[in-house]
Amino acid sequence: VPLEAALGVRGRGWVNGLDASSGRIDCDLIAVAAVPAPASEGPRQQGCRVVLDPPAGGFRVVIDDHGRTTTPNVWACGDVCGYRGPAAAAAMGTQVGTLAAEELA
Repeated sequence: VPLEAALGVRGRGWVNGLDASSGRIDCDLIAVAAVPAPASEGPRQQGCRVVLDPPAGGFRVVIDDHGRTTTPNVWACGDVCGYRGPAAAAAMGTQVGTLAAEELA
């Protein structure tokens, strides 16, 4: 059932049904799958600008084209900048790591 079709959960102490826009569905378990949310709290505590961007997976750290955050000498890459998947996160890590190392050298 798509999340937007769910209207309510039935049961006391345990689930015994789901009210959906198409009617009641008897069940004893409800599972929800969602896009992983980036772990932006650490960068936020360091002063990095974090914005809510639902299409990117939730909260994300704001970066420039080189992975620089709004906090000096703090770079970010991967899912914390918005969920794009494991391959994109790995490629971004290589790129941003190289750029950060060059700037700090």
